[in-house]
Amino acid sequence: LRHNYISIIKQKFFHLTDKLEFLDLSFNKIEIIEPKSFQKNLKLTKLYLNNNRLKNLQLDFYHSIENLELILNFNELNIIQKLDPIILNLAENDLTEESFFSNFMNTRKIYLNSNKIKKLNNQLFFRAINLVLIDLSSNKIITIEENAF
Repeated sequence: LRHNYISIIKQKFFHLTDKLEFLDLSFNKIEIIEPKSFQKNLKLTKLYLNNNRLKNLQLDFYHSIENLELILNFNELNIIQKLDPIILNLAENDLTEESFFSNFMNTRKIYLNSNKIKKLNNQLFFRAINLVLIDLSSNKIITIEENAF
C-alpha cells in the first residue's frame, strides 16, 4: 500500500488480516492512526510508516511487539508514546528531549538521527537494557545528563 494517498488508518481497517507479517504504508499522506488499528495483527513483524505526515503517535498494540521492526522516519513526529519494538527508526522527525514517553526496554536498535534533540535527560535510556545501537547524529545535543544511559 505504499505510494498512495491514504490519510487516516481507521480502527478496523486491518482487523481481518490477522496473519499479516509485513505492512508497508510508507509514502502516503497518513496523519492519523486510530487507536487499536493494529490490535488484531498478532504476527506483524515489520511495519513501515515512513514518509507520511504523522505528528503524535500512540500505537496501541495489545500483544508483544518485541519482534517488531517499526520504521517511522521522515514524518513530523514530536511525541512518541508506548513504543518498545526491537528496531525503531525515528530519524528525520521533529523530536526533542520532551518527546519520549517510552522505556525502550526491548528495543535493540534505535535511530534518532536528524531530529531536534538538544539534551539527553536523566534516565532516558536507563531501562534500555537490550540496546546495542543508538544513532543520535545530526541533532543539536548540548547536554547529556548523568545516568542518561
